[in-house]
Amino acid sequence: EMEQQDEPALKVGVFGGSFNPIHLGHVLLAVTTQQTKPIHKLLMVPVFKHARKTNLLPFEDRVEMCKLAVEPFAATSGGARVEVCEIEKQVGQSNAPMLKAIRKKYESEVGRKIELYWICGDDVFTWIEKPKGVQTMAEVAGLIVQRRLHKGSAQDRFYKEPLDETRIRSIAAKLNVDISFIYGELPHFSSTLVRNAPGMWRSFLPQSVAKYLEQKPELLAKL
Repeated sequence: EMEQQDEPALKVGVFGGSFNPIHLGHVLLAVTTQQTKPIHKLLMVPVFKHARKTNLLPFEDRVEMCKLAVEPFAATSGGARVEVCEIEKQVGQSNAPMLKAIRKKYESEVGRKIELYWICGDDVFTWIEKPKGVQTMAEVAGLIVQRRLHKGSAQDRFYKEPLDETRIRSIAAKLNVDISFIYGELPHFSSTLVRNAPGMWRSFLPQSVAKYLEQKPELLAKL
C-alpha cells in the first residue's frame, strides 16, 4: 500500500517516439507541453525496438541525443521537469506495456499515485479505437495532442487533417480519457526531412545533437 494516500496524483506526460534522431519538432513539442500543460514531469521515451522500422540508430545513441536536446530546459522552474526514460530497454515493447512499467516504476519511487498523459500527434485518432489503442488508453488519464502539419501538393503548402469534434468527444467519453490539444501551430520538422536534406540536415536539429552526429560519422552515414 502506498503512503500519503491523500496527496494528489503526480501528473506525468509520456512522449514516446523513435527519436531517430530527435529533431527540433520533438523539442518544440516537449517544451510547449512543459510550459502550457499542468503536468509535474515529462518523460521522453525512446523506442527500443520498433514494430516496423528496422533501420533505427542504436538505442544508446538515440537516448544520448535526447538527453542533449532536452538539457537546456530539462529542469526549468517554469514547468515540468523533463527526463529521458530508458524503460523500453527493459520492457521491450511500446504503448500499454511501456505505460504499465512507467506507472509501476514511478509509483514505487515517489510513493504516490501517478496519472499518465500520452503526448502524441493527431494521427492517434486513426488507431485509438482499435484494440492496441483501447489497451493503451486504459493506462492513461488523458491525451495531449499536437495538431500535425502535413505537406500539401503545392510547394511549401501545409495543411491540418480535419478533425471530427463530435467523434473526439465520443471517444473521450467512451475511453474515459481527457483530450487536450496543443494550441497554435508548431513548425513542420520531421526525421524524414533530416534524412532527405543532405546539405541542410543541421537546420532541423538542436546544435548539441548535430555536434554529436558530426563526431560519429558512422551514425550520420545511416541517416
